[in-house]
Amino acid sequence: MIECFATPAEMGERIEASRRAAAAQVQPGQAAVQPGAYFVRTNAFVTVYGEVLEPPPEDRSRYASEPLRHFRFTRCFSAWCPDGEIGDTHVVSIARVLTPEEFAAAREAGWPPWEAAIDLTELGVQPLYHCPEHSPAAGLFAEDPQRPGALVCGCPRGTANPRAWE
Repeated sequence: MIECFATPAEMGERIEASRRAAAAQVQPGQAAVQPGAYFVRTNAFVTVYGEVLEPPPEDRSRYASEPLRHFRFTRCFSAWCPDGEIGDTHVVSIARVLTPEEFAAAREAGWPPWEAAIDLTELGVQPLYHCPEHSPAAGLFAEDPQRPGALVCGCPRGTANPRAWE
């Protein structure tokens, strides 16, 4: 999705609103993700595997406070970027924490689509959200008025699993 803004201030307001919307969706298990953890996140285009790194010493205090509190310093890999890329990942986009063995298997397989790499049914694990088009980080998820505590995507194809991080 591409958005256009009339002014830099309008863009800043949108970024802040998106950050607040994403922060409101963070589950306790996502917030607990710390350096040394491995994870998977996915969207309609690509599956991304990541490892959470310790931020450089000069940046550690920034990651501990707003607006970076729910961001993690990461190295992420995918079929599009098999050698990895350093950056920031918002924890709400993490669909599931992986074991080191699962991460190594995904690396060995060339960073395949999530469904091909991990048999969720066999593991008895449900992903945080089920939408082929949107991530909760897009700010499109809201509480379902029919099911308090459950989140739903704003698009007609999405549903969410509120128990995934219990």
